[in-house]
Amino acid sequence: MSAPAAPVTLQDARALRERLEACTRYAAVVYEQIEALDRDDLDTFAALARERDALAQRIEGAGTAEQATAPDGAEGDLAVALREVLERCAEADGRLLERLRAMRDAARGALRHLEERRSGIHAYVGAGRAPARLDVRS
Repeated sequence: MSAPAAPVTLQDARALRERLEACTRYAAVVYEQIEALDRDDLDTFAALARERDALAQRIEGAGTAEQATAPDGAEGDLAVALREVLERCAEADGRLLERLRAMRDAARGALRHLEERRSGIHAYVGAGRAPARLDVRS
């Protein structure tokens, strides 16, 4: 049998609401980052990454998810909402990671193609060190 949960204080409920707000904003920021990538707006992406890092620190400082799930009543509703928002955060992080990996793979492919073409250009330049001649007899 488990011990009864400790009573929830007004301060606990306030901390839970603040964590819920921070997590909600965190998920929104991640989706905004994905949109910025879709627009090729790397400056906005970087600014959002800084905001995301600050939110992550704020969330980590607010306690663990287990602490947030103990209350009953209105605070219990907040805990359920927090759990749902945390799931959205995880989903958003997954989508962003997937998008970044796809971009990385595309960049690798483009670099490989560029390197192949560059070596062909260097071979052409190396072979053409002799003075250029134009054969007008053919």
